[in-house]
Amino acid sequence: MTRQALVAEDQETVQNPLVEDRPQGWFFPMSSLDMPIHISEAADAAFATRFREALTPHSVHIPRTSYVRDDALIMLSESHFDWPTPARARFLVKVALSTVCQYYHIVLKSSVSDALEKAIKNVNDVDRLMRCKLLALFALGEVYSSRVAAQEATFPGLSYFAQARRMVSIPAERPTLHAVEIALLLVLYSYNLNRRHMAYLLASSAVRLGIVMGLNLNVPDGMYSNPLAREHRTRLWWTAYTLDRTCCSKLGHPASIADDDILVDHPSGDHLDPSADFEDVDYARKSLELAGLSQQTRQQLYSRRKHHVPFAQRVQTTLKNITRWMETLPPRLQLEIGQGSMRPNSIVYLHLRFNQYLFSAATNLALSSLLGTAQSQSDSDNFNTAVDIIRQLSRMGNFAAKEFLEHLDAMEDSMQKVRQNVLNLSLAPQLVMSDAAPLPLYAPMMTAGMALAEPSLQEFLADTDLTIDSIDNPTFDPLQTPYWPGIWGGDEWANG
Repeated sequence: MTRQALVAEDQETVQNPLVEDRPQGWFFPMSSLDMPIHISEAADAAFATRFREALTPHSVHIPRTSYVRDDALIMLSESHFDWPTPARARFLVKVALSTVCQYYHIVLKSSVSDALEKAIKNVNDVDRLMRCKLLALFALGEVYSSRVAAQEATFPGLSYFAQARRMVSIPAERPTLHAVEIALLLVLYSYNLNRRHMAYLLASSAVRLGIVMGLNLNVPDGMYSNPLAREHRTRLWWTAYTLDRTCCSKLGHPASIADDDILVDHPSGDHLDPSADFEDVDYARKSLELAGLSQQTRQQLYSRRKHHVPFAQRVQTTLKNITRWMETLPPRLQLEIGQGSMRPNSIVYLHLRFNQYLFSAATNLALSSLLGTAQSQSDSDNFNTAVDIIRQLSRMGNFAAKEFLEHLDAMEDSMQKVRQNVLNLSLAPQLVMSDAAPLPLYAPMMTAGMALAEPSLQEFLADTDLTIDSIDNPTFDPLQTPYWPGIWGGDEWANG
């Protein structure tokens, strides 16, 4: 085989350089477990660890230990619980339907309201799955209405959640839409407990229940003519798809179904009378598009599969798809500076999903604050603000905030070491030499905004000839590429 053929073969199977230092996967030993835990490069916590490794070599990953334990849920599921009073039940359902159930289409609000009134008169008149659905809504209503600090044993809605989970512990041989709805409601609550693996399993279960029922396919018109029921069926499937993709992207795991196996129509607003049961169809479509993008990003950039397209081109394609999603947002779904409070919470939530929430934003701000640009001080201030918010959430009992605060504290420690090393270097000015040409200690930096409109990013997106071998070469020097900003001309800033 010729040298050119060998090079071509290497380029065809190139992976993300991040995964090459752990070719068999990233596993972390824990003394409390028989088997080491698996860590995905796509996870937020993994990125935070990589960030610290770049600043201070030999940094150790911080495993997730802040979540509600299995024993607590088992104990609550076996304990007696009281059905809420009529006023409390109505309030909890109203909160759930007006908050998280506006972000995702899961239940028909009119159907839930009717079932609730029936249950208030006599709970035994409501079938098991509807009671279970109401319990899941009670749990979400509790957690989204709570304004007091929470502890594990008294976490808002935990007893309702445990009871609901117990009622559907045996998979149905003939699943119904109720079973899918319940699984999705439990996914949303599981994230509040920071039980991300449980959420992933429940989301996958919802998708697989849908596959058993054929929700990923269109039903012939003559066999299912009710337009409201048909649209609910369609949107419920796409919510299962969205939450499955979302869980997969956060954990870095494969999706439960391939896009090629999904033949059902996208959400539609046709033949629907104005109803509180269905949200804006454009919102539903853009939400599922975003979920698909998150999974594509994981597959193209963070998976360990072999690719036939160079890594740089995959990065470019991914960024173009993300940019296209933002550019095609209808005006009513867009956010403008200073107008966030004027938009419905569901639209704000959509943009939060696009921007990967508070912890990811804080990590990016931390990186940006080290670039030494005019924007760095502002980004440093914003990073400190984000840390303060997460610290407050941690004090209020938010399990995810407690986990991420550990990472942020460790990041701040690494950043402080970098700043001290830079200060020491500034007392003894020197030039940092590269193989090609001398570079000053503070090399030219790109702006710290890191938005899609940043000039160097636009240049990267516009490049039609991404045959830069060095980008796909694990030994490449980022200071010699046109799109990768050097931070300080060498390794001295990290190692002292």
